[in-house]
Amino acid sequence: MTIDADSRILFFAPHPDDETLAGGGLLQKAAAAGAMVHVVFATSGDNNPWPHRLLERRWTIGPLDRALWGKRRAQEAINALATLGIPSSCSQFLQLPDQRLTELLLHANADAVAKIRSAIEQTRPRLVFAPSLFDLHPDHSALHILVRRAMADAEANETQLLCYCVHEPPEVPARPQIGINLSPAQQQRKRRAILCHRTQMALSRRRFLAHARCSEFFWPAATGRYGPETHPVRTVELAGDIL
Repeated sequence: MTIDADSRILFFAPHPDDETLAGGGLLQKAAAAGAMVHVVFATSGDNNPWPHRLLERRWTIGPLDRALWGKRRAQEAINALATLGIPSSCSQFLQLPDQRLTELLLHANADAVAKIRSAIEQTRPRLVFAPSLFDLHPDHSALHILVRRAMADAEANETQLLCYCVHEPPEVPARPQIGINLSPAQQQRKRRAILCHRTQMALSRRRFLAHARCSEFFWPAATGRYGPETHPVRTVELAGDIL
């Protein structure tokens, strides 16, 4: 995969921190090359109770507490992007409900798809990066499907969709990989960007910093049908004509 000044990259992150964990090397390479980069955060990560309780020494978390926590995490993401060389003007927060993207998907939420479609149409990317369908976090796999639906609605036929996995399952189907190698200096810069997500360090520091490795991998989005042995759907709710 070649990244240069003509590249147009749209990166979808379910929560603040996923952009750095999955694409901290990619994003800094794109910024250094002068590429067009836009990072879209589906949620602000406000429904993040255990780090929230630990850092603020409280058990009960109300709506206002979550809103303030979400603003804090959003600022951490902006700081991380700045560390990678990407200004805040190149980021966008859709304010979709944290930990509830699967719910939006199951109820065919048109507003969520419209917001994602708008980001695609405004940036006209050549490369779109989104979570893998096989990521174990339900917000990640749901966002994958929402992005694909929005790309279809936007008729982004010339746009390539590449996937990343933050929460890797034990077994996934064989798939071609596109690797990006990071120099020691780029690994260190990614590490500094990860550390910008300070709210997550108390419980996840070691796991997060493990992502500052020498390579990042992405996969072209699969097409066609998945066999039952690899299908990620676990439950289905049907209410009237709403799946």
